Amino acid sequence: MTHDAASLAGLALAFERRLEGLPAAIDPSWQAIAELRSMATGLPEGLARRRVTLRLFRRWCGPLPALTDLAGPAGQLTLLEREPLLGRLCALALLSRPGVIRCCVERTARQALEQALGASFGLLREHAHGGPPVPAYAAAWTPLQWACTGYADLLRARAWPHRSLRRLARLALPAAWPIPTSGLATPAAYVPTRKALTRVEALFAGEAPW
Repeated sequence: MTHDAASLAGLALAFERRLEGLPAAIDPSWQAIAELRSMATGLPEGLARRRVTLRLFRRWCGPLPALTDLAGPAGQLTLLEREPLLGRLCALALLSRPGVIRCCVERTARQALEQALGASFGLLREHAHGGPPVPAYAAAWTPLQWACTGYADLLRARAWPHRSLRRLARLALPAAWPIPTSGLATPAAYVPTRKALTRVEALFAGEAPW
């Protein structure tokens, strides 16, 4: 895929803004980053702050990605601030598992999802067809746990070939992983992850994802 100069320039500006806002996009549970994060937050916008945030990125994420790495759907996700990123990761997990919305989610969990996803939740519920219901152990999962599930889905789908982008998205999530890594398995995706990923932006634009 080729990219024109204007689109690459737009990606460069978006990534620069993402770096400037990086301290606010890191989950507070990352204690090891706290000192550098606090230093960057205390600096006014400008060259000094950009130097600190660039240092933070290189230390905790790795080398800067190529602009073309940001152009795909998964790359675009990493350009978002923390709350929009979490919302889309959560939606991705639910788009991949329509049975979660359709069946068996506990009332408090459903209310939390409605609050986190806003109007997008209604579209998800309206078009939730197919797939098994959510297992009982996941019926009370929070939006953050589903966001972690969406992140794990993207890793399994190898949607982020560049390690720095995987790490950048990971810093928005809790340092201590809040979903099962052994024993009880994460509910399996019913809709392929890459197919669901293409529907996420339509969902947040208020369009039917199917």
